[in-house]
Formats: sequence, structure tokens, C-alpha cells
Amino acid sequence: VADFMDRLPSVIASWCLFAVLFFTAQTAFSEAEPSVGLLDFASQPRLSAPTLSPTGRYLAARVNVRERQLLMIREVDDLKKQPFLISGSNWTLGRYRWVSPTDLLLSISIPDVYMGVPQVVTRLVHVDVEKQKQRLLFRKEKSPGFFQVQDSVLAVLRKRDGHFLIQAGKESLAKPHVFVADIKDRRLGTEIAQRSMPNIYNWRADAAGNVRVGLGFTSDQEQAILQLKDGSGEWHDYSHLFDRGAEILALLTNKPNLYYISMQPAGAAADAEPGSAEEGTNGMRQVYILNVIIGEEQWRYGRNDSEIAGIRLDSRGETIVSVSYTNEELASELFDVEWRAVQSVLAELTPGSFNYLASVAEDRSRAIFGVEGPTLPLEYYIYHVAEKRLSRLGTSYPNLQSERLAEMHSVSYEARDGLIIPAYLTLPVGLSRESAKGLPFVILPHGGPHARNYKGFDWLVQMLANEGYGVLQMNFRGSTGYGMAFEEAGRKQWGQSMQDDITDGTHWAVAQGLADPKRICIMGGSYGGYAALMGAAKELSLYKCALSFNGVTDLPALLRSKRRYIGGEFTTRFIGDLWKDRDMLAENSPVNLAAQISVPVLLVHGEDDRIVSVKQSRAMHKAMQKRGGSNVTYVELPGGDHSLTNYANRITFAEESTRFLANHLR
Repeated sequence: VADFMDRLPSVIASWCLFAVLFFTAQTAFSEAEPSVGLLDFASQPRLSAPTLSPTGRYLAARVNVRERQLLMIREVDDLKKQPFLISGSNWTLGRYRWVSPTDLLLSISIPDVYMGVPQVVTRLVHVDVEKQKQRLLFRKEKSPGFFQVQDSVLAVLRKRDGHFLIQAGKESLAKPHVFVADIKDRRLGTEIAQRSMPNIYNWRADAAGNVRVGLGFTSDQEQAILQLKDGSGEWHDYSHLFDRGAEILALLTNKPNLYYISMQPAGAAADAEPGSAEEGTNGMRQVYILNVIIGEEQWRYGRNDSEIAGIRLDSRGETIVSVSYTNEELASELFDVEWRAVQSVLAELTPGSFNYLASVAEDRSRAIFGVEGPTLPLEYYIYHVAEKRLSRLGTSYPNLQSERLAEMHSVSYEARDGLIIPAYLTLPVGLSRESAKGLPFVILPHGGPHARNYKGFDWLVQMLANEGYGVLQMNFRGSTGYGMAFEEAGRKQWGQSMQDDITDGTHWAVAQGLADPKRICIMGGSYGGYAALMGAAKELSLYKCALSFNGVTDLPALLRSKRRYIGGEFTTRFIGDLWKDRDMLAENSPVNLAAQISVPVLLVHGEDDRIVSVKQSRAMHKAMQKRGGSNVTYVELPGGDHSLTNYANRITFAEESTRFLANHLR
């Protein structure tokens, strides 16, 4: 701790606050001239995650300008006033939230090594917008348990100006309390809103600052724990709801005994009465209102073609504003009449896209909407309530015009065991499913694997299509958003049935006449990188090449490394047990199958990746070199993280991957 604290002033000193002449308020969201090139796709988004201050006077957003990621704060009504910009070196911008009309909390993360364990250290910064100053909170705090994670803000206490709730384990990360903190303090205070409880590692609070949810796992890391608090302050154990895939979606401040929970119907959908809300859910989780005192459940929301992705509440946490779906072709349901009217206008302005409510000022003076589609990079509009006026705020990729972008088609195919696998097909601009024949193809499984692909703008997919490749992205079993049974079908199936789903998708693309069977490459990141290498090892004649970025290569090593972190065994139970499943894990590790890979392989990995250690790709590179090595290329990205956050690293990845594909698929 002392060593890091000694170095911290130099990190903070590298912050850059500037308002230089070349970057005026008008050009903060300016539209660049159309151009063609790799950088148009691979550059970081120009604008993202805008959020309004409580009075709507200020706007905070993440911007990327001249290869730098910045937090920009500007006045909405004064375009001539220079924006307030915050940047830094060696750290990455995280979440930010308003704690008052003029004060912002900013999370930053820094890769570090503590007691020999690679980790990400987070810090919290207080930004005084009116004075245009920022300072590190808790700079003098040296508690060993509060060293690593210092940005777990749970709620803002609106009735106590400048105060907020933060989860912190001063003695140990394994025993977190919830403290009341003040933006004026330099150390964490002693006021505790919620004391630690056995086996609870994460807390959740409602918008009023009431701590109401405790999440954790048993000491043997076999079972998840869910504790819910009622209006009188008594805690109730509802851990059994995890057997139904429970997820807490909303905590209404004016209904302290009620919880909105997404989960499967009790007793499964087949037991539902004909005509009831639960009938015909097609395995999709439904949203119920749970009364924690008496255990009563009432169905509230749900469909048979999608799960509920989220519920948005108003700033006071008293009213449900919107419900969104995992099926991106279903528009978010907005219950506010005015917001729904704006949604309808945007739908007419941008056909073929979907839009959502991104931010609302607490006084309802303004709202920001996001709009996105496969051929429409995410752009933002601001609605001025008093004037009933809608204006365009800016776009994430100003150089990418819709006519340059490829359409994404929803498709599906049958896996070898009969399971229907949903997927997305993207073809080069100007080609349809009927006209596309024998294309060079990229099979692109997603990461996670507890995640999914969406039908929306994807810079990597669009870059590949622009290079002339067809792209197939499948949501193999184990992916989220298709019901609990679909997710569970992927449990402990790394390299097995999940891999078969990917292989079957590749054969489908060939059978459809879309892909040239002699020009197919498989590539992906994280789990997708693992799947790419497993595909090359298991399907000796199917793929021409394989590309893995930040990919897993050694399952036992992955599980061993995760055991060094709190709850590591619990979070990796989906993969397998290090001892009970050791043979299966070893047999499905690409590092042990290097001798079976005969096609060219490109490995790319970030040096400071804290999700999948760079040692995974280094080990794979070494294993392939021992077996000849002529068909493997390894590129390590200096300072690179798991998400290609660094601009230079992202460009390097784009250049290396397109060169690799061109060399082997042309």
C-alpha cells in the first residue's frame, strides 16, 4: 500500500486540464469530412456515455480527440464557452455520476501488482465543475482492505448535499461495509450505513440510499446467497431464487417491501395455468414483484420472445420509466407520455434503428436519447422539454456514413443435436443473401461466454465487411438473453457442445453457398479467442487460419489464477472444477493441442490484461514454437488491457488482423 501511495502523486500530477484553442466547444461534437480508411472503423468512439447534471445545465461525456480519451464537461446552453476537459496517463476513465448540480464523481482504474497478484486498482475523483478543479478522494486512506477497490459507489444521498454511499472493506475486501462518504473528506469516515454480513461480498442500495440487497456465496463457493431487506430493516434469505435464474432489476424507494425480480416461473412454465401470464414463456425469464415479508410473487412484465434486459427508474426511484429487452429488435417500452412521443419521432427519423432513454435531468428540463442500428453508429439527441425541441448532440463515429456500412441479417441454424442457434450474418456492402456467393468468410464467436452478440453497430464487424469478408456471429448455447435453459446448456461445455455450435454454424455458411470452404478464418477475443484456437485444433480442414486476441489457452491455469481472487472459484464454476474436471479441462485447452494446429495463427494480447492474463497467449506461442513455430505470429500490445481501450493498441490490432486475413484468405 505504502509503495503505491508513494507513486500516486506522480500519477495524479499527470492529469491534464486544458482548454486549448484548437478544441473549441463547437468542435467538441463536430462532424468530420467523409473519408475511407481502416482508422475510421478502428478509432475509439468520438462521443459516448453522455449524462446530464441534476438541473440539466451541464453535460458530462467521454470523448476521444487526437488519440486521447477525455472526460468532457460542458454547459449545454453556452456553446461558446470552452469545455472542461480531464485526461490522464496510465489510467482509464471509468463510471461517472453527479452528486450535486455542480459536483461529479469520476472513477479511474490503474493496472497494478499487489503482493504478487496482478489486479486493477480503482480510485475516485471529485470534480468541482464550477471551479474547474479535481482532486483524488481518500488520498490519505491507507487501510489495507481499502487499497484495491475505492469506487464502489452505491447511491447519492440527495438529502445530504455532497454525501454518497460507498462499499469498502477497510479491514478486508472479504468483509465490506457500506460507508457514508463526503466529497469534502480526504479519508473514509466512520459513519456506517450497513455493516458487513457473513458471506456477503456485494451490496446494493435504492435511489434514496437504503441498502437493501446483499449478494454473496457460501464458504465452499458452491452456492450463491441473496439477502433482501424489508421496510422494517429485517433481512430475509431468498437464495433459493437463484435456482430460477433470479436477477434484481429494480428497487422502488416508496415500496421498501417489494422487489422487481427477473426469474423463471415457479415450477417451470409448463405448470402454468392456461391463459395465465406465465403460460407460453418459451423458457424466457419473467419479471415478478416479490413481497419479501410474505414471499408472495405477482407477474408484472414478460414476453415469450425475449427476456427483460433492464428496468429504468426515475431519479427518485419511485416510478418505473422504461423496460428494455434483450431482443434488440423490440423497442424499449417507455411509460412516460412525453418520452414516448420523443421515441416515436426518433424512430421516424432513423428507420431501422432502435433508440433508448440515455439520461434525464432530475428536474426533467432535458433528456438525452441514444439511437443505434447496424448501419448507424451510436448517436445522441438532446430533448429540451420547455421548448419541445429535439436537437442532435453528436455521433460516436462521425466518419462512418450509413451507405458505407453493411446490413446485418438475423439468421438461425440447427445444431447437430437439434438445438436452434440464433446468429447474425453480415455481408459486404452491396451484397444480399441471394447475390453473395463463395465469399472469404470470418467466423466471429463472442467473448464471455456468459454474454451475447447483438444486432447493432459493431466496429470490428463493419471493418471486416468493408475489407470484403462475410461475417457470421453466432449466439452459441451458454449465451445470455435466450432463457435459463439455453444458458445452462453451455455449463462446463468449453471446447465441447459450445464449440460444436460454432462448427455447425461454419458448415451452415458453406451449405448456404455464402462462404468459400477454402477461405474461412475463425477469430475472436477472450472466450472467442479460445474458441478460435479450439476450432483450429479440432477442425483440421475447416479453417484456413485462426486469430485470437486476449484469448484463453489454458483452462487449468485460468482456474488457478482466478483462485487468487475473492470468489474466483465461484465465478469460474461454469467452466469446471479444477480437480474433479481436470482431465476434461486439460483436454480442452488449446495450449495442450498445439501439435494439432496446422493452419497459420495470429495471437494478440494486451500486456496489462487483468481479465485474461497475457501469460495465456505467451504460453500458447511458446507451445506452438516448440512444434515448429513457422505458422504462429505473436503480437503483444504494450500497456494493453482486455478491451483494447488504448488507441494505439486498437489501431495495431486492426492493422495486424486485416493484414493476417488478407495474407491467408485472398
